[in-house]
Amino acid sequence: MAIKHLKTLIMIAECGGFSAAAERLFITQSAVSLQMKALEEEWRVTLFDRKTRPPVLNRQGWMLVRRARIVVEQYDALKAAAGAPASELIGSLRIGVVPSAATDLLPDVLLRLRHAHPGLTTRAESGLSAELLFKVGQGRLDAAVVTEPDRLDVGMVADLVRQEELKLFAHQDLVLPDLDNMLSTRPFIRFSNAMGVGRIVDEALRSRGIKVNAILELDSIEAILGMVHLGLGIAIIPEHSTSRRLAGPLRELSLVPPITRNLVLVARREQAEQPAIGILSETFRSVAGREVGTGPEPR
Repeated sequence: MAIKHLKTLIMIAECGGFSAAAERLFITQSAVSLQMKALEEEWRVTLFDRKTRPPVLNRQGWMLVRRARIVVEQYDALKAAAGAPASELIGSLRIGVVPSAATDLLPDVLLRLRHAHPGLTTRAESGLSAELLFKVGQGRLDAAVVTEPDRLDVGMVADLVRQEELKLFAHQDLVLPDLDNMLSTRPFIRFSNAMGVGRIVDEALRSRGIKVNAILELDSIEAILGMVHLGLGIAIIPEHSTSRRLAGPLRELSLVPPITRNLVLVARREQAEQPAIGILSETFRSVAGREVGTGPEPR
């Protein structure tokens, strides 16, 4: 059995099929099929339900995927320890980030990792905090940057990346001197409760006794900010969550007392001590610190 067969199997699970996996691996679909056939013949198991088109993983296949991830991670770590300089990492990382971090932090993080550790392959995806936490717990992601949950599973650990303020964004025509009155009377565009930041905002408003006039509920920060920019409503948004510059009529206002959220990097407890996870966490903190003026510019 070649380790590449297990990596192909994992890619099929992550991409949802032979065709998408072949595209990600830069090989043909027939090559993917041959690898899976060889794997099934060697182990004398059936991993796919081929009555469907395209074939899908069966129960035995999913069981093997979970164990294959462990084998591949150990193989990559062994390879790195055997052949890489002490300061360079070799292997792969699968990370998830909430949409705000995908726009704000991830590009610089990936660039730094590529320069410092060219042998480390990083695959990233964006999603809501709950979804990313689930994938980390299932072993489908090695780590994820999410809004800090109220409770963390005992099998996971979290490392603080940044605490950021949630600010009130509004078209200048909707701004009032009294921000509580502004929140109570102006049309409000809220985050979906499926988002961690949405729950933080809702709890903060309840604790202040403020009932907003919610006209829309969305799960896209950029969509919310676009509506605010047009004067359709006001919203409370993480201060670092958008690349859109405050131009023209858009105002950014701080609430008193401020509403904050913590962005944390979560990983499974058994992986948290791996060098790659430590470097990933350190890089996210470094980029986040530089952006708010608390860290040095990299040389």
